[in-house]
Amino acid sequence: MTVFEEFFSKYMGRREGFDTFHNEVINMPRDQFSDTGLDKIRTLAGYLLLTEGKLDTSGVNYKTTLECIATQLKNNNYPLYRDVELEKRYFTYTDINLHYELIGRMFRHLMALCTFFGFIKSISRQRKIFNYDKCKEYYLSDNKILMPVARNNLMMLNAKDNDFIKSLRGITIDDKTDYRPTYAILRYMHQINRPVTKFELSILLGRIDSLKTETSIIERALKIGSILPRDEQTQISYFFSNMKWKDSNNNLFQYATSQEPYFKFNSFLLFLEAFELIVYDNINNTYTLTEYAEGLLADDISYLIADLEQLLILVDDYTADNSELNDLILYQRNPELLRLAREDKTFIEKMNNRSLNNPIYDRSGKRQRNRLIAELAKIQADYKCQYAQRKIFKKPTGKYYCEAHHIIEFNTENGPDITNNLLILGPEAHMLIHHACKDEIDDAFMQLRSNGALDVNRFKEMAIVYNCLTVEHVEALANKKAITSSEKAELLSLIT
Repeated sequence: MTVFEEFFSKYMGRREGFDTFHNEVINMPRDQFSDTGLDKIRTLAGYLLLTEGKLDTSGVNYKTTLECIATQLKNNNYPLYRDVELEKRYFTYTDINLHYELIGRMFRHLMALCTFFGFIKSISRQRKIFNYDKCKEYYLSDNKILMPVARNNLMMLNAKDNDFIKSLRGITIDDKTDYRPTYAILRYMHQINRPVTKFELSILLGRIDSLKTETSIIERALKIGSILPRDEQTQISYFFSNMKWKDSNNNLFQYATSQEPYFKFNSFLLFLEAFELIVYDNINNTYTLTEYAEGLLADDISYLIADLEQLLILVDDYTADNSELNDLILYQRNPELLRLAREDKTFIEKMNNRSLNNPIYDRSGKRQRNRLIAELAKIQADYKCQYAQRKIFKKPTGKYYCEAHHIIEFNTENGPDITNNLLILGPEAHMLIHHACKDEIDDAFMQLRSNGALDVNRFKEMAIVYNCLTVEHVEALANKKAITSSEKAELLSLIT
Protein backbone atom coordinates (compact mmCIF):
# COMPACT_ATOMS: atom_id res chain seq x y z
CA MET A 1 0.00 0.00 0.00
CA THR A 2 1.36 3.41 -0.97
CA VAL A 3 1.21 6.38 1.39
CA PHE A 4 -1.44 7.88 -0.92
CA GLU A 5 -3.60 4.76 -0.64
CA GLU A 6 -3.09 4.75 3.13
CA PHE A 7 -4.50 8.25 3.59
CA PHE A 8 -6.43 9.23 0.45
CA SER A 9 -7.91 6.06 -1.03
CA LYS A 10 -11.47 7.40 -1.02
CA TYR A 11 -10.44 10.33 -3.25
CA MET A 12 -8.35 8.39 -5.75
CA GLY A 13 -9.14 7.78 -9.42
CA ARG A 14 -12.41 9.72 -9.61
CA ARG A 15 -13.37 13.23 -10.62
CA GLU A 16 -15.83 13.28 -7.73
CA GLY A 17 -13.00 12.37 -5.35
CA PHE A 18 -10.83 15.10 -6.90
CA ASP A 19 -13.57 17.69 -6.31
CA THR A 20 -14.30 16.50 -2.75
CA PHE A 21 -10.59 16.57 -1.88
CA HIS A 22 -10.25 20.20 -2.91
CA ASN A 23 -13.52 21.27 -1.30
CA GLU A 24 -11.89 20.35 2.01
CA VAL A 25 -9.26 23.08 1.59
CA ILE A 26 -9.85 26.06 3.89
CA ASN A 27 -11.25 28.64 1.47
CA MET A 28 -9.99 31.86 3.03
CA PRO A 29 -11.72 35.25 2.70
CA ARG A 30 -9.85 36.95 -0.10
CA ASP A 31 -9.39 40.54 0.88
CA GLN A 32 -6.10 41.97 -0.37
CA PHE A 33 -3.72 41.56 2.55
CA SER A 34 -0.86 43.94 3.26
CA ASP A 35 -0.05 46.46 5.96
CA THR A 36 -3.01 48.42 4.61
CA GLY A 37 -5.09 45.26 4.84
CA LEU A 38 -4.23 44.86 8.50
CA ASP A 39 -5.19 48.48 9.04
CA LYS A 40 -8.52 47.60 7.44
CA ILE A 41 -9.07 44.87 10.05
CA ARG A 42 -8.55 47.40 12.83
CA THR A 43 -10.80 49.91 11.05
CA LEU A 44 -13.59 47.33 10.72
CA ALA A 45 -13.23 46.54 14.43
CA GLY A 46 -13.83 50.23 15.13
CA TYR A 47 -16.99 50.33 13.03
CA LEU A 48 -18.35 47.21 14.72
CA LEU A 49 -17.68 48.79 18.12
CA LEU A 50 -20.13 51.56 17.17
CA THR A 51 -22.90 48.94 17.51
CA GLU A 52 -22.04 47.97 21.11
CA GLY A 53 -25.12 48.22 23.30
CA LYS A 54 -27.35 49.10 20.34
CA LEU A 55 -28.21 45.72 18.82
CA ASP A 56 -30.29 42.77 19.95
CA THR A 57 -27.91 40.60 21.98
CA SER A 58 -29.70 37.46 20.75
CA GLY A 59 -28.33 38.13 17.27
CA VAL A 60 -28.91 40.28 14.18
CA ASN A 61 -28.31 39.96 10.44
CA TYR A 62 -25.67 41.86 8.48
CA LYS A 63 -28.18 44.26 6.97
CA THR A 64 -29.23 45.42 10.45
CA THR A 65 -25.55 45.70 11.39
CA LEU A 66 -24.82 47.92 8.40
CA GLU A 67 -27.83 50.11 9.18
CA CYS A 68 -26.77 50.50 12.82
CA ILE A 69 -23.24 51.58 11.87
CA ALA A 70 -24.63 54.03 9.30
CA THR A 71 -26.93 55.56 11.93
CA GLN A 72 -24.03 56.06 14.35
CA LEU A 73 -21.98 57.76 11.66
CA LYS A 74 -24.90 60.05 10.77
CA ASN A 75 -24.99 61.03 14.45
CA ASN A 76 -21.29 61.96 14.21
CA ASN A 77 -20.16 58.99 16.30
CA TYR A 78 -16.90 58.21 14.54
CA PRO A 79 -14.27 55.59 15.38
CA LEU A 80 -10.65 56.64 15.90
CA TYR A 81 -9.53 54.88 12.72
CA ARG A 82 -11.68 55.80 9.74
CA ASP A 83 -11.84 54.86 6.08
CA VAL A 84 -13.83 57.60 4.35
CA GLU A 85 -14.05 55.70 1.06
CA LEU A 86 -15.37 52.64 2.87
CA GLU A 87 -17.94 54.83 4.66
CA LYS A 88 -19.12 56.28 1.36
CA ARG A 89 -19.43 52.88 -0.21
CA TYR A 90 -21.17 50.96 2.57
CA PHE A 91 -22.69 53.41 5.05
CA THR A 92 -23.99 56.25 2.87
CA TYR A 93 -27.40 55.69 1.25
CA THR A 94 -31.01 56.89 1.07
CA ASP A 95 -32.87 53.56 0.91
CA ILE A 96 -31.39 50.69 2.96
CA ASN A 97 -33.21 47.99 0.98
CA LEU A 98 -32.06 49.16 -2.43
CA HIS A 99 -28.58 49.89 -1.07
CA TYR A 100 -28.17 46.44 0.45
CA GLU A 101 -29.27 44.77 -2.78
CA LEU A 102 -26.35 46.53 -4.49
CA ILE A 103 -23.56 46.15 -1.92
CA GLY A 104 -24.80 43.37 0.35
CA ARG A 105 -22.60 40.70 -1.24
CA MET A 106 -19.39 42.73 -0.79
CA PHE A 107 -20.39 43.73 2.74
CA ARG A 108 -20.81 40.06 3.58
CA HIS A 109 -17.27 39.48 2.29
CA LEU A 110 -16.03 42.13 4.73
CA MET A 111 -17.98 40.47 7.52
CA ALA A 112 -16.45 37.09 6.56
CA LEU A 113 -13.04 38.65 7.14
CA CYS A 114 -14.24 39.93 10.52
CA THR A 115 -15.56 36.46 11.35
CA PHE A 116 -12.20 34.89 10.54
CA PHE A 117 -10.48 37.35 12.90
CA GLY A 118 -12.94 36.51 15.67
CA PHE A 119 -15.06 39.68 15.74
CA ILE A 120 -18.29 37.88 14.82
CA LYS A 121 -19.95 34.77 16.22
CA SER A 122 -22.69 32.97 14.29
CA ILE A 123 -25.84 31.95 16.15
CA SER A 124 -27.35 30.86 12.84
CA ARG A 125 -26.93 31.71 9.18
CA GLN A 126 -28.84 34.98 9.68
CA ARG A 127 -28.21 35.75 13.36
CA LYS A 128 -24.81 37.11 14.39
CA ILE A 129 -23.44 38.45 17.65
CA PHE A 130 -20.24 40.42 18.09
CA ASN A 131 -17.17 39.78 20.20
CA TYR A 132 -16.57 43.36 21.30
CA ASP A 133 -13.59 42.37 23.45
CA LYS A 134 -11.83 40.98 20.39
CA CYS A 135 -12.74 44.13 18.45
CA LYS A 136 -11.24 46.26 21.25
CA GLU A 137 -8.08 44.18 21.22
CA TYR A 138 -7.41 45.31 17.64
CA TYR A 139 -8.90 48.79 18.02
CA LEU A 140 -6.67 49.64 21.01
CA SER A 141 -3.53 48.44 19.20
CA ASP A 142 -1.42 51.23 17.75
CA ASN A 143 0.77 50.75 14.70
CA LYS A 144 3.62 49.21 16.73
CA ILE A 145 1.34 46.69 18.43
CA LEU A 146 -1.18 45.84 15.70
CA MET A 147 0.89 43.25 13.82
CA PRO A 148 2.03 41.34 16.96
CA VAL A 149 -1.59 41.29 18.21
CA ALA A 150 -2.86 39.91 14.89
CA ARG A 151 0.02 37.42 14.72
CA ASN A 152 -0.71 36.05 18.18
CA ASN A 153 -4.38 35.67 17.32
CA LEU A 154 -3.50 33.74 14.16
CA MET A 155 -1.18 31.49 16.16
CA MET A 156 -3.93 30.84 18.72
CA LEU A 157 -6.56 30.18 16.02
CA ASN A 158 -8.10 26.72 16.35
CA ALA A 159 -10.40 25.49 13.58
CA LYS A 160 -12.89 24.12 16.12
CA ASP A 161 -13.50 27.63 17.52
CA ASN A 162 -13.35 29.70 14.33
CA ASP A 163 -16.81 30.49 13.01
CA PHE A 164 -15.54 31.32 9.53
CA ILE A 165 -13.86 27.93 9.08
CA LYS A 166 -16.84 26.15 10.66
CA SER A 167 -19.14 27.78 8.09
CA LEU A 168 -17.22 26.57 5.04
CA ARG A 169 -18.90 24.08 2.75
CA GLY A 170 -16.99 20.84 2.33
CA ILE A 171 -15.33 21.02 5.76
CA THR A 172 -16.83 19.25 8.75
CA ILE A 173 -15.82 20.48 12.21
CA ASP A 174 -16.89 18.24 15.08
CA ASP A 175 -16.07 17.50 18.73
CA LYS A 176 -12.89 15.66 17.70
CA THR A 177 -11.47 18.64 15.82
CA ASP A 178 -8.44 20.23 17.48
CA TYR A 179 -6.38 21.81 14.73
CA ARG A 180 -4.22 24.93 14.79
CA PRO A 181 -3.17 25.54 11.16
CA THR A 182 -0.41 28.03 12.04
CA TYR A 183 1.31 25.64 14.43
CA ALA A 184 0.94 22.74 11.99
CA ILE A 185 2.52 24.71 9.14
CA LEU A 186 5.43 25.97 11.24
CA ARG A 187 6.07 22.55 12.77
CA TYR A 188 5.92 20.85 9.35
CA MET A 189 8.36 23.35 7.83
CA HIS A 190 10.72 22.92 10.77
CA GLN A 191 10.68 19.12 10.65
CA ILE A 192 10.73 18.67 6.85
CA ASN A 193 13.84 20.92 6.91
CA ARG A 194 13.69 22.22 3.33
CA PRO A 195 11.97 25.03 1.42
CA VAL A 196 8.28 24.24 0.88
CA THR A 197 5.73 25.21 -1.76
CA LYS A 198 2.27 26.77 -1.61
CA PHE A 199 0.86 23.62 -3.16
CA GLU A 200 2.11 21.23 -0.49
CA LEU A 201 1.20 23.54 2.39
CA SER A 202 -2.30 23.96 0.98
CA ILE A 203 -3.09 20.29 0.33
CA LEU A 204 -1.28 18.82 3.34
CA LEU A 205 -1.98 21.42 6.04
CA GLY A 206 -4.67 23.69 4.62
CA ARG A 207 -7.26 20.88 4.51
CA ILE A 208 -9.45 19.37 7.21
CA ASP A 209 -10.89 15.94 6.42
CA SER A 210 -11.32 12.76 8.48
CA LEU A 211 -8.11 13.60 10.35
CA LYS A 212 -9.09 16.23 12.90
CA THR A 213 -6.08 16.82 15.16
CA GLU A 214 -2.87 18.68 14.45
CA THR A 215 -0.72 15.72 15.57
CA SER A 216 -2.29 13.35 13.05
CA ILE A 217 -2.39 15.97 10.28
CA ILE A 218 1.29 16.85 10.79
CA GLU A 219 2.30 13.17 10.84
CA ARG A 220 0.49 12.55 7.56
CA ALA A 221 1.97 15.69 6.00
CA LEU A 222 5.51 14.62 6.92
CA LYS A 223 5.02 11.15 5.46
CA ILE A 224 3.82 12.56 2.14
CA GLY A 225 6.08 15.62 2.14
CA SER A 226 9.17 13.45 2.57
CA ILE A 227 8.60 11.83 -0.85
CA LEU A 228 7.40 14.89 -2.78
CA PRO A 229 9.64 16.47 -5.44
CA ARG A 230 10.94 19.95 -4.57
CA ASP A 231 9.59 21.93 -7.54
CA GLU A 232 5.92 22.96 -7.29
CA GLN A 233 4.84 22.01 -10.80
CA THR A 234 6.59 18.66 -10.49
CA GLN A 235 4.90 18.18 -7.12
CA ILE A 236 1.47 18.71 -8.69
CA SER A 237 2.12 16.19 -11.49
CA TYR A 238 3.56 13.68 -9.02
CA PHE A 239 0.65 14.08 -6.61
CA PHE A 240 -2.00 13.86 -9.34
CA SER A 241 -0.36 10.78 -10.88
CA ASN A 242 -0.20 8.96 -7.54
CA MET A 243 -3.83 9.91 -6.84
CA LYS A 244 -4.73 8.52 -10.30
CA TRP A 245 -6.45 11.78 -11.18
CA LYS A 246 -6.54 11.18 -14.93
CA ASP A 247 -9.27 11.27 -17.55
CA SER A 248 -10.13 8.56 -20.05
CA ASN A 249 -7.37 9.81 -22.34
CA ASN A 250 -4.82 9.42 -19.54
CA ASN A 251 -4.48 13.20 -19.17
CA LEU A 252 -4.11 14.63 -15.68
CA PHE A 253 -7.15 16.50 -14.36
CA GLN A 254 -7.02 20.28 -14.55
CA TYR A 255 -8.12 22.72 -11.88
CA ALA A 256 -11.24 24.75 -12.56
CA THR A 257 -11.24 28.50 -11.91
CA SER A 258 -10.74 29.23 -8.18
CA GLN A 259 -10.37 25.50 -7.41
CA GLU A 260 -6.60 25.62 -6.95
CA PRO A 261 -5.77 24.87 -3.30
CA TYR A 262 -2.99 27.47 -3.30
CA PHE A 263 -5.58 30.04 -4.43
CA LYS A 264 -8.09 29.13 -1.73
CA PHE A 265 -5.52 28.97 1.08
CA ASN A 266 -3.29 31.76 -0.19
CA SER A 267 -4.54 34.46 2.20
CA PHE A 268 -3.54 32.34 5.19
CA LEU A 269 -0.01 32.05 3.84
CA LEU A 270 0.04 35.79 3.16
CA PHE A 271 -0.88 36.32 6.81
CA LEU A 272 2.01 34.16 7.95
CA GLU A 273 4.35 36.08 5.66
CA ALA A 274 3.07 39.50 6.75
CA PHE A 275 3.37 38.46 10.41
CA GLU A 276 7.06 37.58 9.91
CA LEU A 277 6.69 33.84 10.48
CA ILE A 278 7.62 32.67 6.97
CA VAL A 279 9.55 34.17 4.05
CA TYR A 280 8.69 33.71 0.37
CA ASP A 281 11.41 33.16 -2.21
CA ASN A 282 10.09 34.69 -5.45
CA ILE A 283 12.75 33.01 -7.57
CA ASN A 284 12.13 29.43 -6.42
CA ASN A 285 8.48 29.97 -5.37
CA THR A 286 9.11 28.45 -1.94
CA TYR A 287 8.74 29.37 1.74
CA THR A 288 11.20 29.08 4.61
CA LEU A 289 10.79 29.85 8.33
CA THR A 290 11.94 33.14 9.80
CA GLU A 291 14.41 33.26 12.67
CA TYR A 292 11.56 34.42 14.91
CA ALA A 293 9.44 31.37 14.04
CA GLU A 294 12.38 29.02 14.61
CA GLY A 295 12.87 30.58 18.04
CA LEU A 296 9.21 30.02 18.93
CA LEU A 297 9.39 26.37 17.94
CA ALA A 298 12.52 25.89 20.05
CA ASP A 299 10.72 27.12 23.17
CA ASP A 300 10.76 24.54 25.96
CA ILE A 301 7.16 25.20 27.04
CA SER A 302 5.00 26.33 24.14
CA TYR A 303 5.37 28.41 21.00
CA LEU A 304 2.12 30.12 22.04
CA ILE A 305 3.55 31.14 25.40
CA ALA A 306 6.75 32.44 23.81
CA ASP A 307 4.83 34.64 21.38
CA LEU A 308 2.33 35.78 24.02
CA GLU A 309 5.15 36.84 26.35
CA GLN A 310 6.69 38.93 23.57
CA LEU A 311 3.32 40.51 22.84
CA LEU A 312 2.68 41.48 26.48
CA ILE A 313 6.16 43.00 26.76
CA LEU A 314 5.57 45.06 23.62
CA VAL A 315 2.22 46.30 24.93
CA ASP A 316 3.86 47.37 28.20
CA ASP A 317 6.72 49.08 26.37
CA TYR A 318 4.86 50.92 23.64
CA THR A 319 1.29 51.51 24.80
CA ALA A 320 0.57 54.46 27.07
CA ASP A 321 -2.62 53.04 28.60
CA ASN A 322 -1.62 49.38 28.51
CA SER A 323 -3.69 47.93 31.35
CA GLU A 324 -6.95 47.58 29.37
CA LEU A 325 -5.25 46.10 26.32
CA ASN A 326 -3.20 43.64 28.35
CA ASP A 327 -6.30 42.60 30.30
CA LEU A 328 -8.18 42.01 27.05
CA ILE A 329 -5.31 39.98 25.60
CA LEU A 330 -4.98 37.81 28.70
CA TYR A 331 -8.73 37.31 29.02
CA GLN A 332 -8.97 36.14 25.40
CA ARG A 333 -6.03 33.71 25.91
CA ASN A 334 -7.25 32.41 29.25
CA PRO A 335 -8.68 29.15 27.80
CA GLU A 336 -5.32 28.41 26.19
CA LEU A 337 -3.49 28.91 29.51
CA LEU A 338 -6.00 26.59 31.16
CA ARG A 339 -5.47 24.00 28.41
CA LEU A 340 -1.70 24.09 28.82
CA ALA A 341 -1.96 23.80 32.61
CA ARG A 342 -4.41 20.90 32.27
CA GLU A 343 -2.34 18.98 29.71
CA ASP A 344 1.02 19.47 31.45
CA LYS A 345 1.08 19.01 35.24
CA THR A 346 4.50 20.67 35.40
CA PHE A 347 3.38 23.72 33.41
CA ILE A 348 3.23 26.09 36.42
CA GLU A 349 6.67 24.94 37.59
CA LYS A 350 8.09 25.46 34.10
CA MET A 351 6.57 28.93 33.90
CA ASN A 352 7.98 29.86 37.32
CA ASN A 353 11.45 28.70 36.31
CA ARG A 354 11.08 30.58 33.05
CA SER A 355 10.25 33.78 34.96
CA LEU A 356 13.25 33.34 37.27
CA ASN A 357 15.67 32.58 34.43
CA ASN A 358 14.36 35.23 32.03
CA PRO A 359 13.40 38.34 34.02
CA ILE A 360 11.60 41.04 32.06
CA TYR A 361 13.09 44.53 31.82
CA ASP A 362 11.58 47.64 30.25
CA ARG A 363 13.45 49.86 27.81
CA SER A 364 15.03 51.81 30.70
CA GLY A 365 16.40 48.61 32.25
CA LYS A 366 13.92 48.42 35.14
CA ARG A 367 12.70 44.95 36.15
CA GLN A 368 9.05 44.40 35.26
CA ARG A 369 6.41 42.07 36.66
CA ASN A 370 5.52 39.06 34.51
CA ARG A 371 1.85 39.40 33.57
CA LEU A 372 1.57 35.73 32.63
CA ILE A 373 2.75 34.65 36.08
CA ALA A 374 0.19 36.95 37.69
CA GLU A 375 -2.56 35.52 35.47
CA LEU A 376 -1.59 31.96 36.34
CA ALA A 377 -1.76 32.82 40.06
CA LYS A 378 -5.24 34.24 39.50
CA ILE A 379 -6.29 31.09 37.66
CA GLN A 380 -5.00 28.97 40.56
CA ALA A 381 -7.06 31.07 43.00
CA ASP A 382 -10.12 30.97 40.69
CA TYR A 383 -10.11 34.79 40.70
CA LYS A 384 -11.16 34.88 44.38
CA CYS A 385 -9.75 37.29 46.94
CA GLN A 386 -7.75 34.97 49.19
CA TYR A 387 -8.23 37.34 52.14
CA ALA A 388 -12.02 37.67 51.84
CA GLN A 389 -12.36 34.11 50.46
CA ARG A 390 -14.79 35.20 47.76
CA LYS A 391 -15.02 36.73 44.31
CA ILE A 392 -15.31 40.51 44.46
CA PHE A 393 -17.07 41.77 41.32
CA LYS A 394 -17.44 40.78 37.68
CA LYS A 395 -15.96 43.01 34.98
CA PRO A 396 -17.67 43.68 31.63
CA THR A 397 -15.43 40.98 30.13
CA GLY A 398 -17.14 38.41 32.38
CA LYS A 399 -13.97 37.80 34.38
CA TYR A 400 -13.88 38.57 38.10
CA TYR A 401 -11.66 41.42 39.20
CA CYS A 402 -8.71 40.67 41.46
CA GLU A 403 -5.12 41.80 41.94
CA ALA A 404 -1.83 39.92 42.36
CA HIS A 405 0.31 40.91 45.35
CA HIS A 406 3.93 39.87 45.93
CA ILE A 407 4.26 38.55 49.48
CA ILE A 408 7.99 39.29 49.42
CA GLU A 409 7.73 42.71 47.80
CA PHE A 410 8.82 42.81 44.16
CA ASN A 411 10.64 46.16 44.28
CA THR A 412 11.66 46.88 47.86
CA GLU A 413 12.50 43.30 48.90
CA ASN A 414 13.58 41.88 45.50
CA GLY A 415 10.79 39.30 45.67
CA PRO A 416 10.80 36.42 43.16
CA ASP A 417 8.26 36.83 40.40
CA ILE A 418 6.68 33.36 40.66
CA THR A 419 3.22 32.09 41.61
CA ASN A 420 4.49 30.89 45.03
CA ASN A 421 5.21 34.51 45.93
CA LEU A 422 1.82 35.84 44.88
CA LEU A 423 -1.41 36.34 46.79
CA ILE A 424 -4.63 37.12 44.94
CA LEU A 425 -6.53 39.94 46.63
CA GLY A 426 -9.46 42.25 46.12
CA PRO A 427 -8.61 45.96 45.86
CA GLU A 428 -9.55 46.71 49.48
CA ALA A 429 -7.42 43.90 50.92
CA HIS A 430 -4.57 44.86 48.61
CA MET A 431 -4.68 48.49 49.76
CA LEU A 432 -4.81 47.32 53.38
CA ILE A 433 -1.61 45.27 53.03
CA HIS A 434 0.21 48.16 51.36
CA HIS A 435 -1.05 51.13 53.35
CA ALA A 436 -2.50 50.09 56.72
CA CYS A 437 -0.66 50.41 60.03
CA LYS A 438 1.64 47.52 60.98
CA ASP A 439 -0.81 45.97 63.45
CA GLU A 440 -3.52 45.75 60.80
CA ILE A 441 -1.08 44.38 58.21
CA ASP A 442 0.06 41.74 60.73
CA ASP A 443 -3.59 40.87 61.37
CA ALA A 444 -4.18 40.53 57.63
CA PHE A 445 -1.35 38.03 57.29
CA MET A 446 -2.62 36.14 60.32
CA GLN A 447 -6.05 35.97 58.63
CA LEU A 448 -4.47 34.67 55.41
CA ARG A 449 -2.65 32.02 57.42
CA SER A 450 -5.74 30.95 59.34
CA ASN A 451 -7.92 30.55 56.21
CA GLY A 452 -5.27 28.44 54.50
CA ALA A 453 -4.35 30.90 51.74
CA LEU A 454 -0.86 31.31 53.16
CA ASP A 455 1.28 28.48 54.49
CA VAL A 456 4.98 27.70 54.83
CA ASN A 457 4.93 25.04 52.08
CA ARG A 458 4.93 27.64 49.31
CA PHE A 459 8.12 29.12 50.78
CA LYS A 460 9.69 25.67 51.17
CA GLU A 461 9.12 25.15 47.44
CA MET A 462 10.79 28.48 46.78
CA ALA A 463 13.83 27.18 48.66
CA ILE A 464 13.92 23.57 47.45
CA VAL A 465 12.30 23.56 43.98
CA TYR A 466 13.19 27.03 42.71
CA ASN A 467 16.28 27.83 44.83
CA CYS A 468 15.23 31.47 44.96
CA LEU A 469 14.62 32.07 48.68
CA THR A 470 17.30 34.08 50.50
CA VAL A 471 17.99 34.82 54.16
CA GLU A 472 16.76 38.38 53.55
CA HIS A 473 13.51 37.00 52.14
CA VAL A 474 12.95 34.85 55.24
CA GLU A 475 13.57 37.85 57.51
CA ALA A 476 11.04 39.88 55.51
CA LEU A 477 8.44 37.11 55.82
CA ALA A 478 8.97 36.87 59.57
CA ASN A 479 8.72 40.64 60.02
CA LYS A 480 5.28 40.76 58.37
CA LYS A 481 4.01 37.70 60.28
CA ALA A 482 3.73 35.60 57.10
CA ILE A 483 5.63 32.81 58.91
CA THR A 484 6.07 31.82 62.56
CA SER A 485 9.39 31.80 64.38
CA SER A 486 9.65 28.00 64.12
CA GLU A 487 8.88 28.19 60.36
CA LYS A 488 11.56 30.86 60.03
CA ALA A 489 14.11 28.53 61.59
CA GLU A 490 13.00 25.68 59.33
CA LEU A 491 13.34 27.81 56.20
CA LEU A 492 16.76 29.12 57.23
CA SER A 493 17.96 25.56 57.73
CA LEU A 494 16.75 24.65 54.23
CA ILE A 495 18.61 27.58 52.71
CA THR A 496 21.86 26.94 54.53
